[in-house]
Amino acid sequence: MTEIKREIDKIARAVEQFAGAPITEQDVGYGLDDILHVVLHEYCHGVVAKKVPWINNLEPRVHAFVDEILARFVEMEVAPKVSLAVSGYESQLRELMTCGFQVTLQGWTDIRRAWYSLYREENNLEGAARYLMELYHRGDIDLRRCPAASCLA
Repeated sequence: MTEIKREIDKIARAVEQFAGAPITEQDVGYGLDDILHVVLHEYCHGVVAKKVPWINNLEPRVHAFVDEILARFVEMEVAPKVSLAVSGYESQLRELMTCGFQVTLQGWTDIRRAWYSLYREENNLEGAARYLMELYHRGDIDLRRCPAASCLA
């Protein structure tokens, strides 16, 4: 965490040097929430890497799909605890589509419902990952048709 703080401070100093003046939280405005959401989301990927390390062995597109969904599950649990808003269904679906994943609103609703009813209580990310893999292997999710996206880099 020290490295992250150091890098954020380095970015702030570089921006202030460019501006020739200190940049305050008021100057950043609503962007501060965006910054914090990005930091939270990336930390959530770290949780997934720790709790479900075997997804790193999956084909990249499948890995990215499972990782992005699990990170959102973690985010939905942690965001309220740190006073950040949780994105709604449609917003999360748009984010997944931005990553190149074609999931219907009903499909996303079903995936979230499974999280809440089967895996959330015990923070069972591995079980949720296995569920997502089951959907993929059954053909309920076809990632081959998804376009290449920045989330796959």
